[in-house]
Amino acid sequence: NIHRPQTLDQCKGQTRLKTTLKNKVTAFRTSGRCSGHLLFTGPSGTGKTTFARCFAAEMGVGFHYEMATNIKNWRQFLDIVLRVKENDVIFLD
Repeated sequence: NIHRPQTLDQCKGQTRLKTTLKNKVTAFRTSGRCSGHLLFTGPSGTGKTTFARCFAAEMGVGFHYEMATNIKNWRQFLDIVLRVKENDVIFLD
């Protein structure tokens, strides 16, 4: 969506989170290693998906969005994981 932020700098608020994510992007670019698992919590509309999408974009990796309630069994989850390339971001909402 062109109305949503595309970079971390375009995101409003959450200064500490942006700093942390930017540091992780820098580390990824330097080492080529993914930062591992991140957990974003908060009520609807606080930017969790937007920050995850921008984080993936800044690292130059794929972004995979899945509604957890749509995953009915382990086979469906495995199908999601098998589509993901190394260092891609999976966002389970």
